Amino acid sequence: MKRSILALPLFTALPAFAAEAAHAVKWYKDPVTHTAFAALVVFLIIAARMGAFKAIFSSLDNRAEDIQNQINEASPARRSRQIDG
Repeated sequence: MKRSILALPLFTALPAFAAEAAHAVKWYKDPVTHTAFAALVVFLIIAARMGAFKAIFSSLDNRAEDIQNQINEASPARRSRQIDG
């Protein structure tokens, strides 16, 4: 049932894109694409200068460390439960 629900929009959209592609501008010649790419680059530069990536990566490292600590704490309890069981 789920596949049939997804198939209908997919098969109806493909001919629409094919008809539109004949009149479309190539993506690398489109000025909107260049503007969006430039905006993305500027945003990433500003985010990097403000330290956003450093904050994100340090929080991910802290999260990974917390998960590893939880695994290390759970291992002895699991082993003792297997021995007792």
